[in-house]
Amino acid sequence: MLNNSFVLFIDGDTVTREGCLPPELVVNGTNVSGTGGEDFTSVQEVQFLGILGPLEHKRMCKIKCLNGVWVGPLCAIDSESTKFQPMLRQCFLSPPGPNVVMSFEGKELNLENEVALPHGSIIELRCSEVGLFKFVGQPVIRCGNGQWNAPPPLCQPTSVQKNFS
Repeated sequence: MLNNSFVLFIDGDTVTREGCLPPELVVNGTNVSGTGGEDFTSVQEVQFLGILGPLEHKRMCKIKCLNGVWVGPLCAIDSESTKFQPMLRQCFLSPPGPNVVMSFEGKELNLENEVALPHGSIIELRCSEVGLFKFVGQPVIRCGNGQWNAPPPLCQPTSVQKNFS
């Protein structure tokens, strides 16, 4: 080790691998400063328990030190998995329009403020009163790397008391 760097020889080329500074620690959305005694110069990977989404799913996550920079996080696909995948950008979901009901993983969402949902999240949508409103839009939207695949739907009042469209 030279000056907190690793030197590797690959196919005759010299590749340096620098150590990383201590990673940022965030607890409940607040940065927590370390005691200053941590030495991460030889650490290549840090695993931690991540809490994801509005239902606070717990997943094992990790970050890796590559060339002096922390990369990641990568998180387990589900709570039982040993396979990790990149945490792609999250999507932001605003409270729905009037008479629109949203569900996430079978639970109705009653949003007062915008909420962040992880990549891959699926939201099911419907009108609050069947027959009194016409549903305009997609009944299911999916978050893909920071973008919803469709705009939020609308529930338009009907002129007929029982419209089952």
